[in-house]
Amino acid sequence: MWTVGAVVVSLGVDRLFVSPLLAHRIGKAAFDAFQFVRDFTTLFSNIAGSGFRLHFLRNLVRMDADDKRQAVRSAAVLISGITCIAFPVAALAVAAFAMRDQFRSGNDADSWALFLPFGVYGLARAMEFVISVNLRVRRKFYKLFLLRLAEGAALVSLVLLLPSVSLAVVGWMYAASMVLPLLLSLVFNRDIVAWGSFVDGASLRGLATAAPPGAILAGLESAQTLLPRLFLFSLATGDGRLTALFAGMSIVNLFISPAGFMSQLVLSLLAGKREFDLTARQGRLYLTVILASAAFATLIAYVAGRITLPWIWSREPQIVAESIGFFHWLALAIGCLAVRDMLKPFAVKFLPMRMVIAFSAIPLIVQVIALVLLIPRYQGTGAAVALAISSLIAMLSWIAAFEYLRRTARVIPENEPDDI
Repeated sequence: MWTVGAVVVSLGVDRLFVSPLLAHRIGKAAFDAFQFVRDFTTLFSNIAGSGFRLHFLRNLVRMDADDKRQAVRSAAVLISGITCIAFPVAALAVAAFAMRDQFRSGNDADSWALFLPFGVYGLARAMEFVISVNLRVRRKFYKLFLLRLAEGAALVSLVLLLPSVSLAVVGWMYAASMVLPLLLSLVFNRDIVAWGSFVDGASLRGLATAAPPGAILAGLESAQTLLPRLFLFSLATGDGRLTALFAGMSIVNLFISPAGFMSQLVLSLLAGKREFDLTARQGRLYLTVILASAAFATLIAYVAGRITLPWIWSREPQIVAESIGFFHWLALAIGCLAVRDMLKPFAVKFLPMRMVIAFSAIPLIVQVIALVLLIPRYQGTGAAVALAISSLIAMLSWIAAFEYLRRTARVIPENEPDDI
């Protein structure tokens, strides 16, 4: 219940209320620029923080209090270093590729100014990712809900109270909305948060070695939903293209996103197992239930989205018309990704990480090729089709991996590290 509530608050408040209101207040061109920078920052923070998050998910429960505190401090040092050094370089590289007249039309200098507050946003988001793992390990799900509630409340309060909104103000508004749950997570995790030495060579080396596989996997999976919007902004012509794609994806995500949290639950239930012990009948039943549930959720998302999208984005009829035109492709794509999310824990648990990364990389490579070929000709529809194609390939890949595990009943060898 608390997990579903966190989804509703974190996604619902932003996607159903704040984003449509901001798009109306600052205009489609400016919202395109804002969403481009936010998507880029989200991808960066997922890569920066998720590797440490995965490492903590499998190791934090086995650490004593002193080791937990040192690990969190070391992760804070590494995340801060990665963000302060790599984010400006990556931002300049991406901006040089994407910032044509379309980007600068958002508000000239304000468009560039977005990168500074969103750098703060990305750092706070990555840090909160890592620190809140302790709450998940301790099953304090209501506190995770409170973190998302604080984020949503801060966002709504700021957007309603500010008399005028420019791109720079919007950026700092989102930065503040992420700093608040970060501070709250520090309060909730007093058992692992304490001042002390932030430089411990052994801890830093251990985290730096353990984090990259998880960071790569998180980056590949995040890119599958974020690259269509980033490429659309860079390659499409006209204002509002990214806004239309974001509007459609945000509605569909509300209905499918619980699959991601269920995936984490499945992964936690597999902890300690070294053998894929589902019987043939259990495996077939699980796969059938997942496919049927995803198909039903996709149908509900499509029907409900077609009804609610014109109402939620009622101030922007052109955005609604364009988004409705490719909404069926988005529903198909997100439904396939829900199947991926529910099958992936078994592969992450029982297959070597290099194989898991390969399963994630192949659909993304196909997607990039499709985006480059389709967007210049079909604009937002091309991005939606490319997402649907890559998502279908991803779903089939993870089904194949699950079937391989079911047929072979794979056991993790004693000389192979248990990743979870």
